[in-house]
Amino acid sequence: MSKLEHDSSEKYDIDHMQDVPTTNLAPEQEGLKRDLRLRHMIMIAVSGTIGTGLFLTSGNTIATAGPGGALLAYCLIGLWLVFVCQAIGEIATLLPLPGAFNAWGARVFDEALSFQMTWMYFINWALTIPAELAAAAVIVEFWLPEGSTFPPWIVPLIIILIMVLINVTGVKAYGEIEYWLSVLKVFTIIMFIVCGILVDAGAIGGTVYGLKSWSHGEAPFVGGFLAFVKTLVSVGYAYGGSEMTGVTAAESRNPHKHVPKAVNTVLIRIAGFYISSVFLLGAIV
Repeated sequence: MSKLEHDSSEKYDIDHMQDVPTTNLAPEQEGLKRDLRLRHMIMIAVSGTIGTGLFLTSGNTIATAGPGGALLAYCLIGLWLVFVCQAIGEIATLLPLPGAFNAWGARVFDEALSFQMTWMYFINWALTIPAELAAAAVIVEFWLPEGSTFPPWIVPLIIILIMVLINVTGVKAYGEIEYWLSVLKVFTIIMFIVCGILVDAGAIGGTVYGLKSWSHGEAPFVGGFLAFVKTLVSVGYAYGGSEMTGVTAAESRNPHKHVPKAVNTVLIRIAGFYISSVFLLGAIV
């Protein structure tokens, strides 16, 4: 075991903030195992937001605001996200509490704030998970041959069962599964970007697109300012999941070392994956 890591059963010291009042926060969660290694934390941070928000809703964003408007929206929300993730990383490094920001509110401000944030976060995922399941069914149904009798609801059911199995196996298994799924997602997005470059250059399909779509019709900005503002909601949804680094800090072997390194990958994720993907989609579509 590395000298920078701690035994998973060892209680992590968070009482170095003597000027901050302590409160009885989630006592039933004191037995959390800190089994997430640095590679787990980094991959969770890198690929935490890659999903249907990019692959499914980006097309509607480009259609609504144009390639320039969509790119500007992703850049604007991405810049805001850099500051948010840095703030989450700083607090998670200092206070790697179970519950993350849901517990920070009570620790630093007031229990009422913690109560509000906890319910808001619950509602967020209570709405997001069904949307993700529906999106998975839509994607699978799109690729099915015409006239197929395959029931689309099978896909969400399988995903729900997999999610339950992952969550009952413990944090160590979760870390490994998340790591390899993240590797798969990163590989997929890299191939997506490479294929986008080849299609735009005419190496695939034989048509050179270049930046023709940026001067087609009202492009690059379609619908004016109101259309641009409208896309900010879906773009914000596409970046959802970026807070997972802070949420998993309490289960990291060494939050003081791992969380900053994981958070510092957010700029790579935004610039390397999202911005480049949206730019290529806007050039091709």
